[in-house]
Amino acid sequence: MKVKAALSRLYGAILSTLTMFLAVVFLWPSQVQGQRTSITVVLDDNYPPYVFRNEQGKLVGKLVDEWRLWQEKTGIRVILTGMDWADCLHAMASGKADVIDTAFRTSAREEVMDFLPPHAAIPVAIYTHKDITGIADLSSLRGFVVGVKAGDACVDWLNDHGIRDLRPYSSYQAILNEAVRKNIQVFCMDEPPANFLIHRQKAENDLRYAFHLYNGEFHRAVKKGDKELLELVQKGFSSITSQEYERIHNKWMGKPLTRPLDTRLILLMWLGAGLVVILTLTVVILRYLVIRRTQQLTAVKNHLEATLNAIPDLLFEVDISGRFYDFHSSNPQLLFLPKEAFLGKTLVDCLPPEVAEAGMKGLQQALREGRATGEYALSINGELKWFEFTVVPKQMPFNEQQHFIFLSRDVTAQKEAALKALEAQRQSLQSQKLEAVGRLAGGIAHDLNNFLMPVLGYAEMGMHALNPSDKLYGYFQETKRAAERAALVVKQVLTFSKKAEAVSERVQLNSVIEELKNGLFQLLGEDIQLQLNLAPDLFSVFVNKNQMEQVLMNLVLNARDAMPQGGVINIETSNQETHTPDGVVKQVVLRVKDTGCGMSKAVQERIFDPFFTTKGPEHGTGLGLSNVYGIVKQYGGEIAVESEVGKGTTFIITLPAMVEEENALKTAEALQQASEPLTAQGLEVVVVDDDEHIVSLVSMVLQADGHRVRGFSDPAECLRLIEDERPSIDILITDVAMPGISGPELRERLKSIYSGLKTLFISGYGLPEEEMTVLQGQDAAMLQKPFGILQLTHAIAELQKKSQ
Repeated sequence: MKVKAALSRLYGAILSTLTMFLAVVFLWPSQVQGQRTSITVVLDDNYPPYVFRNEQGKLVGKLVDEWRLWQEKTGIRVILTGMDWADCLHAMASGKADVIDTAFRTSAREEVMDFLPPHAAIPVAIYTHKDITGIADLSSLRGFVVGVKAGDACVDWLNDHGIRDLRPYSSYQAILNEAVRKNIQVFCMDEPPANFLIHRQKAENDLRYAFHLYNGEFHRAVKKGDKELLELVQKGFSSITSQEYERIHNKWMGKPLTRPLDTRLILLMWLGAGLVVILTLTVVILRYLVIRRTQQLTAVKNHLEATLNAIPDLLFEVDISGRFYDFHSSNPQLLFLPKEAFLGKTLVDCLPPEVAEAGMKGLQQALREGRATGEYALSINGELKWFEFTVVPKQMPFNEQQHFIFLSRDVTAQKEAALKALEAQRQSLQSQKLEAVGRLAGGIAHDLNNFLMPVLGYAEMGMHALNPSDKLYGYFQETKRAAERAALVVKQVLTFSKKAEAVSERVQLNSVIEELKNGLFQLLGEDIQLQLNLAPDLFSVFVNKNQMEQVLMNLVLNARDAMPQGGVINIETSNQETHTPDGVVKQVVLRVKDTGCGMSKAVQERIFDPFFTTKGPEHGTGLGLSNVYGIVKQYGGEIAVESEVGKGTTFIITLPAMVEEENALKTAEALQQASEPLTAQGLEVVVVDDDEHIVSLVSMVLQADGHRVRGFSDPAECLRLIEDERPSIDILITDVAMPGISGPELRERLKSIYSGLKTLFISGYGLPEEEMTVLQGQDAAMLQKPFGILQLTHAIAELQKKSQ
C-alpha cells in the first residue's frame, strides 16, 4: 500500500510538472505578444514567383517561404490565404484579414492602412498583342481598351494620367488568356508575373513588351491605427537574418552560375582574345558598311516620305476585319476622326453604316480578286466630301494575318464639276423642252381663241336680240360665261408660253383671285377645299396681271401637290402699314396656306433655287417657285415661307401698294372715259381674217351697227380686189398672223393707197409689249381675241375718235 501510495504521488508530481511545462511552451508567446496566437494574411495567389499555386493547387513562392520563416521566428501561427487581388482588398476592408501582402502603396490605400517598409521593387509595363504597332508611350494608349487586374494600383495610376478606357479582370492569368485569344489588344501587368506567365503559357510569339510604365514597390500593411500589429509584423521580419533572406531569394529568383578556372579555360581565353581582335576589325568594317547602308536606307526613307507627303491621298493599313493599324495623311483635315479615335478600332466602329459597308465589301473583293475600287461620301467639319478608294493586299510575313492598304482620294472638286455639268445639260434640255411646249401652247391658244370668238360673239348677239326675261336669254348668258371661263384658261396658257403681254398696270389682287377661283382653281379636285379671306378695302398694286395670275397658280398648285390625300388651301389678303423715318409705307400682303406635309429646314433654305424640286423629274421642273421669286422681286416685293414637317406650309408675299393720289387719278380718268359715248356709224370697213367664222361674226356685228362691211378670209384676195376697184375704206380690221400676207404687211400695202387708213389689229396670240407698241399708234389699235360685241364697237369708236 505504501509503495502504491508513493507511486501515486510520483505520478501526480510528474503530471503537474508536465502541465506547467506545456503551459510555458504554448502560452508564453501569447502573453508576451498581447495574447495573439495567430494572424490571417491575404495576398494575390497569381503573382509568380512571389506567390502562386502549383499543379496541386498549393500556395508556393518566395513570400510563402518568408511567412513560414516569420512563423518560426515569432511562434505565432500564420494563416496564409491566397485569392484574387480584389478579394484581398475586400477582406482587409471587411476585417476578415489582419495583414495584406503584395500591396503597392497608394494615397487611397494610405487612408485605410498602415504600411511596412517596401520589401521588393516591382517594375510595371504595358504589353500588346503582336498585331498592334505604334504603342510607344502613354499618349498612344488613347483610343484603346486597356486590360487591368481589378483593384491593381495601375488602375489608379492610369486614371490619374488620363487613361480611363479600362477593362478589369480578376487575375493576371485571366488577362493573359484574353490577350492570347485577341479579346484584349493592350494590357497592363507587373513584369515579374508577366515574364513567368507568358513563358509558361508559351505566348512569347503572340505578345509584345511595349514600354515601361512605372516602378512600384511591394509592401505589407495592416489596418489603419493598429500599431501593435504593425510592430509585431515588423519585429518578426527583422528577426530573419540576411543569410536566410538570401537563401529564399536564390531559391525562387535564381543565382549566378560560377565555375573554377582551369587550363582549358585559360587557353580558351587566349583564343577569345584573338577572336576579339578579329571581331574588332570585323566590327569596324561592318560598322562602315552599316553606316553606308544606313545612309542609303535613310535616303530611300526620305524619298519615300517625300513621295507620300506629295500624294494628296489618305493611306490606311487595315486587317480583314476592317481594324485600323496605321495611317498616313499629308492633309489631316480630310480625316473623319482624329487618329486616337480610330486606330485599333474597326470600320464599323468608326464610320457611318453605308461607308463602313462599302469599305468591308472592298476588303472582301480585294481578298478575292487582288484589287478593289469604290467611292463614298462623308460629312467632314460640316462639309460633304466625296472620296474614291482603292484596296490592295499587303505583302505579309509567312503565317501572319493578311493586312490591306486602303487608299482614299478626295474627288470632291471633280464630283461637283461633273454634277454641275450634268445639271447644266439637264437645264439646257429642260429649257428646250419648255420652249417647245411654249410654242405648242401658243399655237393651241391661238386656235382656241379663234374657236371662242364665234361662241362669245353669237352668245352676246343672242342676248341683245332677246328680253332678259326670256328663257333663251339665260341659255345665251350661260354660254357667254362658259366662253369667258375658257378664255381665262387660254390666257393662262399664253402666260405659260411667255407670249402674253407683260405690261404693268393698276391691279386689284382680290379681283385676280376671284377670277382664278371661277376658272383654273376649279381644277384642284373635289378633295381640296379652297377658302378665301380677302380684305374688302385692299390697296391696289402696280404689276402685270398675267404674272400675278402665274404667281397665284404656282403657289396653289404646289399646295395641292403637298396634299395628295386632300386638305384645305387658304388664300388671304390684307393691308399693312409700316412707320419709317421717311413716313408710312403701305403694302399689300398675300398669304397662301395649306394643310399639307410641310417642309424641313434644309428644303426651305433651297426652295427658291432654280431647278430645285422635291418632286420627281416627271412631276416638277424646279422652275415654278424660282419664277415666283423673280416676279415678286421685280415689283419690289418680298416673299417668305413658314413651314413645319407634318403641319403645312404658308407662303407670304408682300408688295408695295400704289399711292392714293395715283389711284385716285387713274380712277377719275377711268370714270371720265367710261362716261363718254363711244359710238360710230356709217363707216366703210374691211374685215380680213383667215378664219371665215370670225369674218362672218365681225361683219354681222358691224353691219347691225350701221357700217358697210366687206369681209375676206384670204388677205391676197382682199389686196387684189382693193387694188383693182379702189373702193372707199375708213377702217381695216385684220388678224395679225395670217398665211401668205400678215396683218401688218397688209396694212402697209393698203396705206400706200389710203394714206388716212386706220387699222384695228386682232390676234389670238398674246403679243410681247414691244410688238404691241409697234402695232398701236395714232391710226392703229389692238384687240385681243376672244372679244365681245361691246369691246369691238368700243374699239371702232375709239379708233374713229383718234382721227377727229
